[in-house]
Amino acid sequence: MRKHLFPTLGAIALTAAAAAALTACGGSDNDDGLTGKTPAMKLELYGNQAGYVAAVTEAANALVAQRLLLPRDAQAQIDRAKATVILP
Repeated sequence: MRKHLFPTLGAIALTAAAAAALTACGGSDNDDGLTGKTPAMKLELYGNQAGYVAAVTEAANALVAQRLLLPRDAQAQIDRAKATVILP
């Protein structure tokens, strides 16, 4: 069962993890959207590193589909998520 933090973003429904990952997609070079989140919060949102990457990928692809993010910028955010260690 998918829980939705936001019922829809435009016409695209997002999971809570994907909605949280939107912060990472829109963050500055110095902000990965995870600042201030405890390991327990990260674990609850994403489960593991793969869950984080999946959430960022879903959010980035949703933004590309809505023409709000260029594909190359989406790929850069996905690559950044892969390189960001969210849990020790």
